[in-house]
Amino acid sequence: MIHFDAHADTADSIDDNLASHGTPMRRLIESGAIPGYNFNQVGLRGFWPGAEEQQWMRDHGLRHRPMREIWERSVKPVMADVIAEALDGTDAIYLSIDIDVLDPAFAPATGTPAPGGFAPIDLLRVVRQIVLDTTVVAMDVTELSPP
Repeated sequence: MIHFDAHADTADSIDDNLASHGTPMRRLIESGAIPGYNFNQVGLRGFWPGAEEQQWMRDHGLRHRPMREIWERSVKPVMADVIAEALDGTDAIYLSIDIDVLDPAFAPATGTPAPGGFAPIDLLRVVRQIVLDTTVVAMDVTELSPP
């Protein structure tokens, strides 16, 4: 799985809710549907995840590429690593895009905007690369909130 998001969404609970917008990736890994080492997040930034979530992610083998790494190394080599890691031991990709991976200047209609994200054309190029270079079996786009 390749998960584009500004936030890791690996909290144990948010306001005592195990199924909130900040917990689904933790539930996914805990369910055993995807092993942590096949789960790669791209675009994380900001103050979250905190130390507890970071430790849980390390303990379960999750991989992530913060926006800082994309800026420093550039997107092509980072995405080559992401694809290779996501395909480690499998032959297909599930692609998940949380709209807040985009900079809020381009996508303000989300509940958790975070500055410093992808421009739409750059995300489109990356998604196109993934689709051309791998077998994508399904994808979703989440957390779009027009109001």
